[in-house]
Amino acid sequence: MKKVLIVVAAFLLTLVVGTGVVFAQAIDSQKVVEVKKDEVVSHDYFASGDEVKISGKVDGDAFVFAQKIIIDGEVNGDLIAAGGEILIPGKVDHDARLAASKISLSGTVDGNVTAGTGEFTFDRNGRIGNNLILGTKDVSLQGYIGKDLSAWANKITVNNNVGGTIKVAATDLTLDPGARVAGDVIYWASNNLTVNLGSDIKGQIVKHEIKNTDKVNKNLEKTLAGTVFALKVFGFVFYLLLGLLVIKLLPVFSYQVSDFINKKAVKSFLIGILMLFVVPLLFVILLLTIVGIPFAFIFLLFSILIFCTSKIFIALAIGNFLEGKFKLNNSNYLKFAGGLIIITLISAIPIIGGVFSLITFFVGIGAYVSTLFALHKSLLAKKLI
Repeated sequence: MKKVLIVVAAFLLTLVVGTGVVFAQAIDSQKVVEVKKDEVVSHDYFASGDEVKISGKVDGDAFVFAQKIIIDGEVNGDLIAAGGEILIPGKVDHDARLAASKISLSGTVDGNVTAGTGEFTFDRNGRIGNNLILGTKDVSLQGYIGKDLSAWANKITVNNNVGGTIKVAATDLTLDPGARVAGDVIYWASNNLTVNLGSDIKGQIVKHEIKNTDKVNKNLEKTLAGTVFALKVFGFVFYLLLGLLVIKLLPVFSYQVSDFINKKAVKSFLIGILMLFVVPLLFVILLLTIVGIPFAFIFLLFSILIFCTSKIFIALAIGNFLEGKFKLNNSNYLKFAGGLIIITLISAIPIIGGVFSLITFFVGIGAYVSTLFALHKSLLAKKLI
């Protein structure tokens, strides 16, 4: 178990530091960021802001996160974009992976397009060289699709070439006169496919009926309930093993944190609440400078580690409290296991469990951070760091 945790931690740290270095080499975070028409970016491009516009050429992959994204130039690689609105009248030479409230494609993507959006517009001049995988609400696909179409939507209308198979789940599926489907049309829908005069389907039409909705919903509820229960069991076992390992490796520190909880629970809670605001603020401040970007992600990783492991010290604190109350004499391992069982049982109580979990979460974080600061201060005083 110890070796596994070390390998995972090393991998995450390598990933975070590597990402930070790449971001440090090329990133913009202004309100309006633009690659001008005659400009060529000869490496992978990272940009964020209120608006990002690529009118020139990116000779690599583009990673863009903004409220409004416009690609009217060329990305000679993959495009990974997320934001409020994405407009692509230009060209993407490889794949595009998109997530936004609105997406409009009137240009060309030579590879695959994977998109999740509330509103998808695929213009008649738009062209996708390979596959389109789409999740949206209502959509009219007027552009060219070189290979397969896979979609989930309420209403889907196809009015251009699909060079492969159509596989969709929708309430209504319509093929307009301009539709040309080279393969099969396979669909899951409550209504029959509407094939308008002038459309052409080379393959077969296969409809999968949606029946026994109530039964499906009941089975789904049972499946979800079973999944939730399995996740809770897995979570308990995970925290049990992780807690035993932490107590084994850091017995003194574990005792100090749990003791702080029992002695200064209110202070711990207030510090935990404060950390809820401090962590995002410091993360954003570090991101504002290129030098600070790698440290921002290391700081974020360290904060997540604290958030995830604070439950361990709450469980140990409860075990220590009960030992003192009932004058028991158990090992730290048994005290922790007992405390974890109590936390799990209380957390399962409706409403009360949610409030309890929230309070103990903040208390654990506050005590954790306070003990770390005390340890740092002690090491400074002893001139060990």
